[in-house]
Amino acid sequence: MSPMYRKPLGLLIVFIALGSAFFVLQDPDSANVLWYEGGTLHQSTVSEWITAPERDQLATAADWVTAFDGFGAPEEIWPKAHRLRDCINNTAVSSPTTTQTHTIATSCHQN
Repeated sequence: MSPMYRKPLGLLIVFIALGSAFFVLQDPDSANVLWYEGGTLHQSTVSEWITAPERDQLATAADWVTAFDGFGAPEEIWPKAHRLRDCINNTAVSSPTTTQTHTIATSCHQN
């Protein structure tokens, strides 16, 4: 390798490594975020829901569980949030992609 390219290549490698470390540290799946925190799918469509990470689906489902049933201990919300997420996922398969997920969540909760 030409000496002319060594320094720019080295800087590029350092830049990529630092950038990767930044994104790893910013990962919402990190140990600092509890399973029920950070849900962002409250106004999502089925299309957005089914492509979202499971962690986001579960946190959003936990928010809906607390909205439907009131606040509770995380260990009480956990099984309900999982059941709600599973119901939404099962219903989403046969729903139009533009359907609002909160509509499905309400229907799942009522059944």
